[in-house]
Amino acid sequence: MEIPPWPLQAQWSPDGRYVAFITTDSLERPFRRTWLVILDMETGGRRMLSPGPDIEPGRHSVHDIAWAANAQQLVALALTEIVQGRPIQKLYLIDARTGDSQQVMPDYVFGGGAIEGWQLAWSPDGQTLAVKCPAWLETEPTIVEDRVCVLSVAYESQGKAHNARQTL
Repeated sequence: MEIPPWPLQAQWSPDGRYVAFITTDSLERPFRRTWLVILDMETGGRRMLSPGPDIEPGRHSVHDIAWAANAQQLVALALTEIVQGRPIQKLYLIDARTGDSQQVMPDYVFGGGAIEGWQLAWSPDGQTLAVKCPAWLETEPTIVEDRVCVLSVAYESQGKAHNARQTL
C-alpha cells in the first residue's frame, strides 16, 4: 500500500502504539482527497481509510481526528457531501485495530467552515467529545454562529457507541 505523500495532521495514540494521520495526494486547495492512515508502531502494519462515503467517485475528505483515551478508537470528522453549497461533515468512530468505522449520530451535521483540524477534542477520561457544530443560514451556505456540541459517549461490549448531544 502506497501512502499519499503529503501528511497534513498527525496524532499519537495515548498509549504510543499507533500514529494516525491525515494525508493527501496533492497540495492543491481545496483538497480533493484526503485519507486517514493508521500506523501500528508495534507490528509495522498500516491501514489507509476513508471513513465516510465518497463525496463523488474518487473524492473523499477527512478533516479532523482525535484519539479516545482507551487508545483503541479514534473519531474522525469527514466531509460526506455538499448540499446547496454547504459542506456536510459527519463523525465516525474508528477501531484502530481493525479499521472498522461506524457513523456517530448520523442525523446531525458537524464541523464546517474553512478551518480543517481543531474541531474535535476528547475529555481526558474518554467519556465526552467536544465537536464544532455550526449554525447555518437556512437560505444560503453561510455559517451564522460557531457552536461547540458536547457528546457524552458510552461503549457497549461490542464497541458500539451511544451518544447524547448538548449544544453550548
